[in-house]
Amino acid sequence: MVALTGAVMTDIAAIREFVAAGRATITIKSLKTETHYTFRINSNKEKDGMFFVKIRTSGGDNDDNDYTYMGIITAPGGFRVAGRSKFNNDSVPVKAFRFFYENVIVKGVIPANLEIRHEGRCGRCGRPLTHPESIDRGIGPECAKHTHR
Repeated sequence: MVALTGAVMTDIAAIREFVAAGRATITIKSLKTETHYTFRINSNKEKDGMFFVKIRTSGGDNDDNDYTYMGIITAPGGFRVAGRSKFNNDSVPVKAFRFFYENVIVKGVIPANLEIRHEGRCGRCGRPLTHPESIDRGIGPECAKHTHR
């Protein structure tokens, strides 16, 4: 089994801020099945409130080539699988992300069987996080000045 790295996130407001920061990488893990998925959530620079969601599908260097486009998040509509995605609504990773999004982001509840981690980099700029408060939050001190929390 591969060990997961990064900080476990338990604060709903911090998770919401991190996901909406514009350059977030999260790993969600089912504590029931031990299955985990890593997602990249990037803001659409042309449309405010829209985010692209990609899933890690290969083990390389954890760069953008290791991720496959899955869907979009829109401010009023939530998460949906997009037309050019190789996934559909019945795909297990889509169901996992939707479970995370609907429970944590929309309802504000972290299910007891779900663990959420960030990769140790700022969700806004991507720089490594070193300060304990920044690690807990997933956002560096300079980028925190630009978030809505």
